[in-house]
Parts: sequence; C-alpha cells; structure tokens
Amino acid sequence: MAYTLKLSDGVTTIDLTTGSLIAREGGIQMPPPEAKAEFTSNPFFDGDRLSSSRYKNRVITINLKISDTTLPNLRDEIRALNQLLNDAEKRNLKGRGAKVYLEYQWGVAAGSSVYYDVVRGSLSMPPNFANVLLNQKYTVANAKLELICKPYGRYTNQDIAAATLENTQGQYFESADAGLYYLTGEDNVVMSTYGALRWTAQQITPIADKTVTHVAIKAGNLGAPGDITIELFGVDGAGDPLGAALGTATVSGDNLPLHGDALYDWIVAKFAVPVALTNGTQYVFVVKALAGDAANYIVPRCDRTAPAYAGGQYIYTTDGGTTWGHGDAYDLMFQFFEEASIQMNYQDVAAASANGDGPARLFLELTPTGAAGDKRTWVGKRSGTGYDDDLWKDVTDSPVYVPIYAGTQNGSYPTFIEDEANGMGQRVYINENVAIVTDTVLGYMPFTFTTPPRGRFRVLVKARVHDFDGANPEYFGYGVGWSYGDREYVPTRVNGELYYCAAEDAPEVLDLGLLNLPPIADSEVINMASFELRIYFIALGAITNRGAFDIISVFLLPADEGIVIVDDVPAADVLAIDGISDRPNVYFSVGGEVVEYPNKTGYPFTLGREITRIYVCRDDGRDVTFSSEVHYQPQFLLS
Repeated sequence: MAYTLKLSDGVTTIDLTTGSLIAREGGIQMPPPEAKAEFTSNPFFDGDRLSSSRYKNRVITINLKISDTTLPNLRDEIRALNQLLNDAEKRNLKGRGAKVYLEYQWGVAAGSSVYYDVVRGSLSMPPNFANVLLNQKYTVANAKLELICKPYGRYTNQDIAAATLENTQGQYFESADAGLYYLTGEDNVVMSTYGALRWTAQQITPIADKTVTHVAIKAGNLGAPGDITIELFGVDGAGDPLGAALGTATVSGDNLPLHGDALYDWIVAKFAVPVALTNGTQYVFVVKALAGDAANYIVPRCDRTAPAYAGGQYIYTTDGGTTWGHGDAYDLMFQFFEEASIQMNYQDVAAASANGDGPARLFLELTPTGAAGDKRTWVGKRSGTGYDDDLWKDVTDSPVYVPIYAGTQNGSYPTFIEDEANGMGQRVYINENVAIVTDTVLGYMPFTFTTPPRGRFRVLVKARVHDFDGANPEYFGYGVGWSYGDREYVPTRVNGELYYCAAEDAPEVLDLGLLNLPPIADSEVINMASFELRIYFIALGAITNRGAFDIISVFLLPADEGIVIVDDVPAADVLAIDGISDRPNVYFSVGGEVVEYPNKTGYPFTLGREITRIYVCRDDGRDVTFSSEVHYQPQFLLS
C-alpha cells in the first residue's frame, strides 16, 4: 500500500516521499513508545503533562535520499527541514504546545492519517553529501531524520462543538424599536400622585408588535408614599383607560430622591405577567400610589416645553378614574423593556464517546463580539457533576437593602441605568446631610441561595458609584460577606477585603476575592439554613456629600478546578486555552497563529474527557458575547 510522510507546521509542508525528498524503502522506524519504570501520574487528571506521565517520548527515524539539480537547491531543501525542526524545539521550550507534526498517511481515503506531534528533531548528513553527483543531480544518499515525538499519535477524526457564551444574565432591552419610550426634554413635573383618587397616566402606541416585561418612569417623592402600582390598559375612543388592566407592575416608591432636590431618578417595575402589545394600537399606563396621601406622594417627571412623543400624551384623574383630564399636552419620562430569554455565560464540553476512551487534546477558542478597548477576562472551569446551572445573580433578584448605619437613605428598588450598555441595577443612596467617617459599614444587599453551590469561587460584582460632588468616588467601597445558619461575616479593611471602582459613573467588574462554600463546617450550620451572600457597602473615606452605590450583577466564578484571569485583552484578540500542553496553557491568536499570552494570572486548568463546563466573564458591557469552538482530538497509543 502506498504511503505518504509529511512534515508540517500548518503553513510550510515538506513531502518526504515525493520529489526531491524520498524516504528509502524500509527506512522508516516507528517503535512503540517506551513505558516508564514507575507510574505515578494519571493522564486523565494530569493532562497538561500527558507526554511525560507514563510513556517516554517516542523516536521516529526516517532514512532519506535528498537530491536536486544544483547544490544551492539541495542546500535549500536541507535548510527547510532544519527550520521546521528548530521551530518545533523552540515552541516546546517556550511552552507553546505542539505545532510541528509528522503526518503518516497510509492511503488516499479521508481520515487515513495519523499525526505525531514533534517535540524536537535532527537531520544527520554523511560527511561527503555535497560531493556526490548522481544522474546530474547533487544527492545525499543516506540522510537520517530523527524525530522526538509525543508518545500519542492523533487520528484525524475530531469532534468540534460551537456555542455562544454571554457574559451576563437577566438582561433587559429597551423597546426602542417599538417606540415605547420617551427620554428627552425632561424639564418639569406633573401633579402629585397619591391615594385612591389622584393618578397620572401616559398614552402609548407601539410601532411594532412587542411583549413587554418591565416599565420605568422617572420621579421624586415626598415622605413615604409606599408601593407604586403601574397598570397597563387598552383605551376608549377618547384615549382613556378601558376595561380591566392588561398588566400590573409594583415597586416601592419610598426611596426615590426627595422632590425638590432636583435629583429625580428612574424607578422600574416588573409586570406580574408579560404583556403583548400590538403594532399601531394605543394603550395607556396609569401610575398610582394608593397608600400615599397629601404628605406622602410621588411626583413624575415630564417634558412640558416641547413634548414630542408621537404615540400619545400625559393624562390625569383626580376622582379615581371617573373622569380624565387631557388639557395639559405633556409627555411623561417613561420606558418599556422586554426581558431577554435565558442567556448563559457557560458552555458544556463533552468528549465524543465514539472516539474511544483514550486521553484527548481539547482546544478551546474564545472570540469576543461586541467588545471595546482592553479589558480583563475571567475563565473558570468545573467538571463532572460538580458544575452549577446558574451562578449569576441579577440584582432584581434581591428586592431588599439592609441598612446598618442610620445616616443612610435606604435604596431598595431596581434603578434604570441610563447607560444602555449596562442594563438595570439596584441603587443605594447616602444622605448628604450626615458626615460618615472612614470604615463605616453602611449596609448590605443580600442574595439568597436555597441550594448553595459548593466549592471555591471568586465573587465578581458589576458595580459603579456616583459621588454627587465628584471629589472622592473611591470612598464608596464594596466587600463580600455572608450569613449561614447563626453565623455571619462582615468584610474589613484589615483583611484587605474592601474594593472600589476606579472612576465615577463607570461600571466595572470588581473581583471581591475568594469565597469557600460552605464557608463553615456543615455541622456548625443550625437547621441547614439557606446561604445568604451579602454585598456590603462601606465608606472607605470620610463621606460628607450625597452619593450612591449601584450594583448591576453578581457572579460566582468557580475557582476550585482552575481559573485563568487575563488582563488587558484587546477587543479583537482571540483567547485560546490548550487543555493538554506544557504550562502556561493560555494563549491568544494573532491572524490564526497561536502566540504566548504575556499577561496572565491565576492557575490554568486542565480540560479532560469528563464533561467540562467553561464559565466566562469579561469586564465589559452587557452586549459582549463569546463565540467559542472546542476542538477535540483523541490521542491513541500506537504500537
């Protein structure tokens, strides 16, 4: 049977069986790799050192006849071989993994090849090779090519899985394409809204079919108006609410900024059931503060000077909806949202059982889409049955804020963050009238896990701060604590557990450090109560003016099976993680060429044959996704 031998690095390929280079008949020796005397390592658990775990690197020798018409051409052939061999040795010494390989093809059918990864090699020449002239060709009659290869050959069959990873969950998208928003021209307020009689409303008309899940208005308050109810109705011929409510959303209004301080804010309410709206059909949403009174009310913001919303206008009632006033042609500040379908920041990698039970080389590529600038990327791994379905906590999952310091003005509602790329979050205000000293614990936001994951995690919090005088945003600090059973933990500066955002009004993913779950022995947990993760708000300096903490999302990144944190990743770079290679095993790809990554922290993980879940988070906006490809190449011991 005809066979072919090719030495290649994926760019330059030298055929050793045709043309100027011919492997002499019977001149290829491929003995089985020699087993080591002691077996102290398991390749399934020690994949990054697979080539040295049980077997010695195998030696493949090929006797060649090299010929060409001129001596310079002959030297070029020899030089090309040596360049590939030097490249193989250089790459392995620098830990870049196998790149140069020998392909042994024993037929013409697809898949009839085995690849041997070349660690290094040498080409030995007889002393008179430059002087032998046969049939008008300068000839090396018996050159010996010796290749040191990894003990496993790679068959050409491979299983490639592709998926898209999101770096956030619980996303909300404004319904701009449906015309369900009005954000410009804000310059005044409408009437105070409270009780069973005084309600405000806004007519809306979608310009596309849309199912909405949230509605936001901008407002201030006086006193404690209690819950705000926003109801969505169809309209009659006059544009007034008609029939039963199509949807109802409720949120606390007690923590809005004080009306009169010119610090009005957005308040976001979620409909109990998503509401489907029809293109071109007019609706109206009605804002109520039923528990309020003349001393406890909200005041919605509007555009009075040049209202321009095309789908309707502000209307009001002072008699509980019996009659509606249309005289003031204003437009409220409002916005509707649609909740994204469930999105994942992880991908499951499973080896194909049809490819045998041998160790495998898994190569994961992560290509960011929608990224901007140089950012940090976190990649974690869990395997087997130890992985978790959802380690994200969208802040709307936590409807409460627990105050500790009496001087805080408590914030406990989802706040629409006008920077569209960063979604919605929770905001906690600091009262400008009370000076707060350094290291004061202000309060915390709890996130409950009824079935907490187990293992070691990095706590990543997407946050931002706002210091209203712009002087000391670094004084607004974050830390991670917890409560479990009758035990609790509060972070401190002494232990180096407090962090702050680098700049004001710039959302940032803060790495709040490592957390073991459970944080204490199970035997110490009374009645096995739910685990409560707490994100603390702490004054890192003396706060003398009004400020605010924002939290957008919280993520527990698994770290117990390995984690890599790559800093300053350009938006166009492709991260590559090689599951079986010499350390380090994290690279980036430039024009398809895998290169060492110079700025990596953490400890790499090994991708094995077990089911592996890869988690990814990038310090960027919510629109960043990662397209990923997993290349699976079984590696077999060949005799």
